[in-house]
Amino acid sequence: MRMVEDYRSNGLAEMDAIALASDAVVSRQVKSLSMPRRFTHSAREIWGLQSRLKHRNGKRPFRLLVHPRFRAGYDFLLLRAEAGENVGELATWWTEFMAKNSSLVEETGVPAAGGSPQRRRNRHRNGRH
Repeated sequence: MRMVEDYRSNGLAEMDAIALASDAVVSRQVKSLSMPRRFTHSAREIWGLQSRLKHRNGKRPFRLLVHPRFRAGYDFLLLRAEAGENVGELATWWTEFMAKNSSLVEETGVPAAGGSPQRRRNRHRNGRH
């Protein structure tokens, strides 16, 4: 998050700062580690969700629940709180929001707070089972 703060201090909007910081992190990692684009794209989405999770007014939280990476973003928020970042109150709010709206959470297919995400079925190559 330090990189994001540096970009923000130069006058960039938070989402732009997160995008630039994630590009820098991924570029640095790709030099020494091979990472498929599908993983780097997902990581960037999850990082981008962190700023969207701050918006808790109106319909925004409900719209965020249906985002395909919502649960991953929420889990990352919990990890950040456990690591000591100042996001504990936000993580608690989302946990309570999901508990209060459990029927909507079930409807959207998002695993309930405290539950584990559903496992995906193994994909078979070349149509073989």
